[in-house]
Amino acid sequence: MTATMRQAPTATRRVDRYDTARYPFAEAVAALLDVPDLARLHETMPPGEGTHGDQDTPAHRAFYAGFDAAVRPLYEEYLVREVLPLGGEDLCVQAMPTFRVHYPGLTAVREYHRDSDYFHQSGVLNYWVPLTRAAATSTVWLETAVGTAAYEPVDLEPGQLLCFDAVALRHGNQPNVTGATRVSFDFRVIPRRRYRPNGRRTVTNNTRLELGAYFMLLASDGSFDHRSAADAGERS
Repeated sequence: MTATMRQAPTATRRVDRYDTARYPFAEAVAALLDVPDLARLHETMPPGEGTHGDQDTPAHRAFYAGFDAAVRPLYEEYLVREVLPLGGEDLCVQAMPTFRVHYPGLTAVREYHRDSDYFHQSGVLNYWVPLTRAAATSTVWLETAVGTAAYEPVDLEPGQLLCFDAVALRHGNQPNVTGATRVSFDFRVIPRRRYRPNGRRTVTNNTRLELGAYFMLLASDGSFDHRSAADAGERS
């Protein structure tokens, strides 16, 4: 009798493209932060003493404070025109995307993890959108398949994004030795029919992982329920 090789479970991981002229996310964020080059953000807006660079820098505070006026219109247009048609049904979408800055010499996200470790439910997909070149030690490292504990860098340019099952696939960062800052944002999406409130809150800032807080409703007709926006400051 010959042994049958068990294959690792599959999970969504794909690279998509978007039109940077139609969705100039990088330009909008650079203008919001008042910096000429996001890849040199460390020169004009350094992380500060004693920070690991994840969610506790002046750049993060500026992004979240100015998001609604400077970036939300683009973000919501992208959700309606590019994400909604993929499913054609009501979606729960992250009300405010999570801003990431991977400074030279720092790790940004300090541990390899699955989002299920932080109470996110099965069915959620992550969209990771780099606004600068992301490569080698400045990009996200993603498990090659569920449970393999083997990782590879996902090298992307602005105009590309990674859609992946972060609930099932471990991912994390390496110490950034590229000499450039990587700036990105990411957001989570789950079909409304699969969403189940679980009574949990985010680890970083205690936001409820529910519609009306972490998530807002994007209906199949392209309309938003913005009641969630007032309590949408997720940072993890």
